[in-house]
Amino acid sequence: MTTVDTERVAPEAPAREDDRSGDVMLAVSHGDLGADSFAAGCRLDVPGVVETFLLMGSVKHAMDEQLLKNLQVTCLVDAENPRKRLAHPELAVDPTVEVRRIELDDDFSYDEFKTNIMAANKLIQIARSDNKTVFVFCTHGNNESAVVCIAYLMVVEQWTLEHAYRHVLQKRPASAPRKTYVEKVR
Repeated sequence: MTTVDTERVAPEAPAREDDRSGDVMLAVSHGDLGADSFAAGCRLDVPGVVETFLLMGSVKHAMDEQLLKNLQVTCLVDAENPRKRLAHPELAVDPTVEVRRIELDDDFSYDEFKTNIMAANKLIQIARSDNKTVFVFCTHGNNESAVVCIAYLMVVEQWTLEHAYRHVLQKRPASAPRKTYVEKVR
């Protein structure tokens, strides 16, 4: 299996003190903060290593061919809100990197959301079984990509919501999934 040099990515940081209360709703409310509120203490410029085969970050990271090469990424999962995809050019990645898209939108019904999350889980599972390193990304690398990673840990690895949420937040402190998404993964 491909391993990731975590020294080249975000240093591991413990969950913030305000997230250790044991109340997942406190963590969920973190996702409702404006970008300026949480970004001040969190680095958006570095991707997070959720698991050795599962990374998350932003469109900017996904467009950085050298970064992807350094991280040994072989599969990109575009989890960006489809309405925001139009704001950036198509990804021009190495042709050996597989690119997949899933559709996540705040306005989706629970059934649409579940269908897309399950599709993402399947993509990640297949890539993992093929010893690929998966990079899940969205606009800023803090909302949809975080939800995809949390859902993967819950559904495939059988983690609780609180455990998965805290793990993703620890691995990428800038994570701030919207409350509407977190409520749907319950």
